[in-house]
Amino acid sequence: MAINETMQKIALLGLYEQIEFEGNVLAVIRDYLNNQQYNDLSIDLYCPSCNMMSTFNPTDERQLIESRSMDYYYAFVNGKINFLVIHFRCARDKTHYFCVQLLLEGKYITKIGQYPSRASIDIPEVNKFRKILSEEKLNDLKRAIGLFSHGIGAGAFVYLRRVYEYLIYEAKEEAKQNGDIDINLYEKSRMTEKIDLLKNYLPVFLVKNKFAYGILSKGVHELSEDECLAAFNLLEETIELILQEKLEKHEKKIMEEDLEKNISKLNIKMANGT
Repeated sequence: MAINETMQKIALLGLYEQIEFEGNVLAVIRDYLNNQQYNDLSIDLYCPSCNMMSTFNPTDERQLIESRSMDYYYAFVNGKINFLVIHFRCARDKTHYFCVQLLLEGKYITKIGQYPSRASIDIPEVNKFRKILSEEKLNDLKRAIGLFSHGIGAGAFVYLRRVYEYLIYEAKEEAKQNGDIDINLYEKSRMTEKIDLLKNYLPVFLVKNKFAYGILSKGVHELSEDECLAAFNLLEETIELILQEKLEKHEKKIMEEDLEKNISKLNIKMANGT
């Protein structure tokens, strides 16, 4: 895995999650401490201060003198120190920063601290789904992210599952209004079968990946905290992609309605010669 991809993954880890790293990651960290060759490193994150996505690069300022001292560097290289703080600066505004605290043990990196929090980075970005989610369900998504950022896995899964179930319920209500579903059959069906019944009313990605609900349910009832935390990013990204597809469809519909209305007005105007 490329160093940028690895650092991006580290940035998105929850607290106390760990990943296995390759040798080149350690080499870049050593260069970082020795103030060499790390300027090519970059990560993309939502900047809470800019209120938009931005690129972050490791700072070349000597903010933590003790962590940049030669003694510290040689101690790290020789394996006597395995705790590390890496600071990144927003490319849009150097006063905005992101930092992670890492513990390196053997071939594993564990994130033991972060600022701003994962919730501060992710939660503002999901506000765009307000157009298609009720305030209650939007808050459920935010709670899931907040719990994950504090190392609570099963609880985060509970709120992700609520959002998922809401999407199914909403599709069912639409199909019901159109007389396009057998409610008795629907109520007797398992979730994967319900999704099949509603496939014309659900985002394509949800239908293709309908077994995601089973993973969410297993997380709530069977998986350990560590297993839930390890799987959270994948499930959250799955739900956000589903929501993004639904949002794009919603925005396209609004655009089409506006264009149709304006074209009709223009046609009437031209027909009347005004």
